[in-house]
Amino acid sequence: TGYSSQELLGSNPSILKGGELSEDDYKKLWEIILSGKEWRGEFHNKKKNGELYWESAIISPILNNNGDITHFLAVKENITERKLAEKERISLETQLRQSQKLEAVGTMASGIAHDFNNIMQGLYLYSGIIKDQLPDDEQLKSNFQHIVESGERAKNLVKQILTFSRKEETDYKPTKIQYILKDVLKLIRASTPTTIEISEDIDTNCGAILCDATQINQVFVNLCNNAVHAMMDNGGALSVSLHEMDAQIDGGPASTGDKFVELVVSDKGHGMDIKTLEKIFDPFFTTKSVDEGTGLGLSIVHGIIKNMGGQIKVDSKPGKGSTFRLLMPLSADEEQPEEIQKETGKELKGLRVLLVDDDTMISGAGKYILEDKDCIVDVANNGYEALELFQKDIKAYDLIITDLTMPKMTGLELGKAVRKLSEDVLMVLTSGNLDLKLRSEFKALGFNGFIRKPWTTTEMLKVINSLDLS
Repeated sequence: TGYSSQELLGSNPSILKGGELSEDDYKKLWEIILSGKEWRGEFHNKKKNGELYWESAIISPILNNNGDITHFLAVKENITERKLAEKERISLETQLRQSQKLEAVGTMASGIAHDFNNIMQGLYLYSGIIKDQLPDDEQLKSNFQHIVESGERAKNLVKQILTFSRKEETDYKPTKIQYILKDVLKLIRASTPTTIEISEDIDTNCGAILCDATQINQVFVNLCNNAVHAMMDNGGALSVSLHEMDAQIDGGPASTGDKFVELVVSDKGHGMDIKTLEKIFDPFFTTKSVDEGTGLGLSIVHGIIKNMGGQIKVDSKPGKGSTFRLLMPLSADEEQPEEIQKETGKELKGLRVLLVDDDTMISGAGKYILEDKDCIVDVANNGYEALELFQKDIKAYDLIITDLTMPKMTGLELGKAVRKLSEDVLMVLTSGNLDLKLRSEFKALGFNGFIRKPWTTTEMLKVINSLDLS
């Protein structure tokens, strides 16, 4: 305890109280030993220097010949190291359960992504076709735009699930996120009630972190929206800070010399209890009503930051608000300015295209769009059908656009067979999910481009325009 014998002799043991056990706990202890029974339990006590320690104790009453209690004997053992090890074990088990939950949702998401993206693909393409055919009516076009925007949200939802479940590889670039945060705060301020005060302490000299700018935007918007929601009824204060700092990720050494950017988002809202804190990163867990949240927000945030090699720490107490601390490793490289690409609307008239997709809705819409650009289009509903058409005349097509996942013959298998017959025809692959291994694989098989599903007319034409059509 750090006390000398002289200091303790004659003192009440209560001087060791750490303040964590309630008065009811002590009351029950005394009821047990005063009744002549033995008490066993643990104390979280405090040393003379203020340091807390754990001890296991057995307290027994000592009786005289008449059965009266004359003394109490306490046998104690310091179990601080054991408790710390137990805490670490529980933490690791919690991380494992979290990882298993994310893996389960990721497996589910990966399984439905292809079919769901095909559904969204049809919605995207036919929405674009109908929009171009609408009469000159501003209200009608505005109403129709809501359909398009809903499709965009559904598309992003699938991508987000794949992101936090690590089913999708992300192309990270060195990025100074302070400018992203400032832009988001402008939008947050515009939509936040005046009863909520917003303050910022963002160091504009922070270095770059290796990240996806869109994902960082998503992370910050989610944290700010949650903070505002927690203060919507009673008002409060939202504070945001960003600074460089030295730190170390729990569970192992940091990979970038222990240099991090720390983003802190803090609110004065209703806060969370321990049980809620244990579940906030669980997929589909939410404290919001059905029409206010899906329960995916913080799960996605968790996945994004973990994939970056970072860490999230949360402090919260009921009635005291919540603080989210995000540690993100500094990049060894500087942020590179983005190249400004000029739109090159190439002449597509007469371009001979073979469009391959097992979903007739997608192939039908794609044919309509390309023919509207004066292309000559044939459609195949599977890889075998496409290969038969190509084998009849290997010079009949300038471009083959094929889906990846199809029955009987995949897009990759089709591409491999086509390349054995011709090196001249251009090939573009489409898919809703493509990891880094597959990217290198389709390039090695001779594909010239890739369009991610669900794609829009603009995205498809942009990829075609990027090809060497000469």
